[in-house]
Parts: sequence; structure tokens; C-alpha cells
Amino acid sequence: MHVEIDGKVVESCKRLCPKISAGAFDDSRLRLNITDGFAFLKTDADPHYDVAIVDSSDPSQGPNEYLFQDDFYLLLKNRIHPKHGVLCFQAEHQWLHRGLVKKLYERCKRIFPVVWYYHTQVPTYPAGQIGFFICSNDPDYNPAVVGVTGDSAFVDELKYYTADVHRAAFALPAFVKRYLDS
Repeated sequence: MHVEIDGKVVESCKRLCPKISAGAFDDSRLRLNITDGFAFLKTDADPHYDVAIVDSSDPSQGPNEYLFQDDFYLLLKNRIHPKHGVLCFQAEHQWLHRGLVKKLYERCKRIFPVVWYYHTQVPTYPAGQIGFFICSNDPDYNPAVVGVTGDSAFVDELKYYTADVHRAAFALPAFVKRYLDS
């Protein structure tokens, strides 16, 4: 399932980034929906998703602001699987947008029993780093302990990701952890 508000984004990805999408848009298993994600969640007949990844623009005021409000998160909470479902969304930079990260963290903590902030290196983002939230309805879920699994040939082909990189993404500086938990 892929929901995209702008069909031109999909067409541009197919044309300009074919190696990145690697034929995913031509896969018969894909259900591509060109519509607003908020409206889609309200009407889709699928009761639960195992994983929901929200790749929206920055969480600021403007036309996408509703993607960072309680109503949207409540819809997602009710749509991800109650035991093993997870939600992931971009959540800005822990150094540059500390207040916004805390606001999103507090909002998600009111809605989900499990909320983790993590970060990774992305050279094209400000200061070379971007943060994300991962949320779950499962009170025992700990995304930091998940590592590389599956077909060893696939794992051997990965260029960046390792189990150590995965665990490190959840290791926050002390001041960030204290700030979020305060």
C-alpha cells in the first residue's frame, strides 16, 4: 500500500530515480492510491497495517500541519495492528529543532504506549542528521533491539545498514534523553 497526495511525485520518481524505486511501482502487489493520506485512513477498508511510514514534509505550520496533530495520530493508532503494528515518521533534528521534537514526543506519548525517538546520518539534511519517531500500541515493543535479519545474501548486499548502526540510531545524547523525559 502506498498513498501519495501528488501523482506527479510518483511519475517523477519512476522517470528520474528508477534505481531507487527499483521497479516497486510496477510490482503487482503494490496498491498505489493517489489521494490525501488523512482522507485515505478514514475510508480504507483494511482494518490494520503492520507498518505505517509517514514521509511528509516538515512538521511546521502550513498545508501539511494536520499530519502532525492528534486527529491524524489517533487515526494511525487505530489502524496499525494492536500488537505488532508500528508507525514511523520523520521528526526533525535533535540539535536544531529540540522544541519541536519535544512537542511531537509529548503528543505521541499521550496517544501511543511506546514512543521512541531515533536518528540517522543523512548528508543532505541540515547538520547531516535527521530524526524519526517510531510508535507502537504494543507496550513490550522495543525497536532498538531489532537488527539485521532475513536472507544472508540480502544482508551481505547492504551498503550502510548493520545491526550496530541500527542500535546506535536509538542511542541518544544524555541531554536529549533528559529533555524528552522531563
